[in-house]
Amino acid sequence: MSEQTMTEENKKTIVAFIAGLLIGGLLVFIFSEPAENDTKRVNNSTSPEAAEETDEDIESTEETEEEMQEPEVNDEVISVSGQTIELNNLDFPADAGWVGIRDYEGGQLTGLLGVARWNKEEGLMPTEVPLLRSTVSGNTYAIVFYSDNGDKRFDLSTDAQMSGEVTTFVAK
Repeated sequence: MSEQTMTEENKKTIVAFIAGLLIGGLLVFIFSEPAENDTKRVNNSTSPEAAEETDEDIESTEETEEEMQEPEVNDEVISVSGQTIELNNLDFPADAGWVGIRDYEGGQLTGLLGVARWNKEEGLMPTEVPLLRSTVSGNTYAIVFYSDNGDKRFDLSTDAQMSGEVTTFVAK
């Protein structure tokens, strides 16, 4: 009977060890910071701590060399430089929130390219919005404003889009 007891104790020890490994691994996954090349989040001191995008945004496309050239968009409000939208004299509709750059196709907002947080009380007025990918000449993009739910982290599912007209531009 002592052999049987030893076998039962060994089984319990092995099960407890495996359960501990699974729980530990899950905790590491939940509480670890996203990697710099994580395509679902963007980390930047002038942008949100985390910006999420949909699986549609991650789809890779084959681009010709002409499409890969850096587009030049210059007007009174924005200009494009590589993977950055520079904000010039942009009027923010509230005291705090997020400014986002999104793909605009067929009158619909689609992929999110990047966001930056602003807060007049904190003196945080972004001069640029870093993008997850470069814009493409001839494509239309939108400047969209979002409220912040108070956590200072951008999330499309919890930070509501502010009402008002969407400003669009075409990358050149």
